[in-house]
Amino acid sequence: MENGGRMVDTDDAILDEMRECCRTARGLIRSGSAPTREYARLVRRYKFLQHGYPELGPDWPTFLPSLTRAPGFWDRMRTAGERLRSDALVEGAIGFAQHPEERGRALWQQVLAPLVHFYGLRHPAWRWDRRAGTTVIDTWRRFFDSAHTPYVTLAPIENLASWKAAKRVSDRLVIRPLTDDDRQRLWRNFGPQHNPSTIAPSIDDLERCTLAVEHRWETTSHRALTQEAIEPAVRLIEDLVCAVRLQQPAVLGARLFWTWVDPPELLVFRPGQELLYAPDPSVRFEDRSVAVIGPRDTAALRKIMRALESVSDRNLKLALRRFDSAFHREETEDALIDLWVAFEALLVPDGSAELSYRAALRIARLAGADHDVRRLYFARARDSYGIRSKIVHGDHVPEQKLQRSLIETRELARSVLKAWLLNPPPGGARSIDDALLG
Repeated sequence: MENGGRMVDTDDAILDEMRECCRTARGLIRSGSAPTREYARLVRRYKFLQHGYPELGPDWPTFLPSLTRAPGFWDRMRTAGERLRSDALVEGAIGFAQHPEERGRALWQQVLAPLVHFYGLRHPAWRWDRRAGTTVIDTWRRFFDSAHTPYVTLAPIENLASWKAAKRVSDRLVIRPLTDDDRQRLWRNFGPQHNPSTIAPSIDDLERCTLAVEHRWETTSHRALTQEAIEPAVRLIEDLVCAVRLQQPAVLGARLFWTWVDPPELLVFRPGQELLYAPDPSVRFEDRSVAVIGPRDTAALRKIMRALESVSDRNLKLALRRFDSAFHREETEDALIDLWVAFEALLVPDGSAELSYRAALRIARLAGADHDVRRLYFARARDSYGIRSKIVHGDHVPEQKLQRSLIETRELARSVLKAWLLNPPPGGARSIDDALLG
């Protein structure tokens, strides 16, 4: 019998067993015999994030089996297994087990243990609440009955700050604060103590970011997450990062992309649906260059995002890709060369003679608001191209001069690409010549 989408009879049977498990769990905790383990923890002292004392929590691989040692437990499982034969979802989870003993064990392993685990994560005191138990069962049913699996991808952004708590770019894409709860979960699941790899975030990594991009999305697959599965979410976040780079003059970016099934407790039903992905683990962004997005930036970001989504021109795609690549370069010389590849792809696509002169004129026209600014930008572009030529020919350029040129060239590229993206010249690069320095 169903009531509002709920299998009343079978849900009552499941709730009875969950209630008994909660009673057993409370008894184990009161007696001090509940299996526990230490979980890595971060704390704030004097506003600084650092290692804290580990906290105790249930050792789930041994805590759940300890519940099965309660008197009469397996007799109850056999009875429940027979009572739940009419539940299609339970039968699908149990499989082909027909013998009452086999059914009881399969029912516990595949259905009840995950449900009790889910309940314990949300109610660590194990006090029984029938309404909360019903919510857990409803969540479980919706998750397996749905054709879609909901996910969240969170990308901490280095060198980005905001005037307000959050900036909603679209219904499923928001720039929001990176909370200490986010940091705690990242550290607990993927910190070096659990994930000794090149992508494991350090405490400094977690402290460096104050904002993150959060993207909510769905997939029709219930299989474990892979890099291929999260690629669309990663690309969308990278587009938003590119939009912020075009909107604000700063060196910022996302190094980590953290994806999990939503809500995260659903991992007890489908292990393997959480993934930390770092396209380039060695990337670090400059600490001294921070972008601040204000109240007026959200509308501008939406406009840039729409323009990025509709880009079809190969040269513009290459220019945008090299512009982004320049932010990830460890060496200043490589970043400067990337920016000039972007300029050449966009402004001198025919590879004509007098490349530096034509490119500088077109840069000045696109980036400069008036005659004097255009002449200044023309001179900067010519100087930058001269440094670029020395680099590719192996000549030495003083580091201070190189750094200054990179900052100026990056700002020129930002202005040129944003202008082209939002108001492309109708006749392409050559049409800019008609109004050069006018």
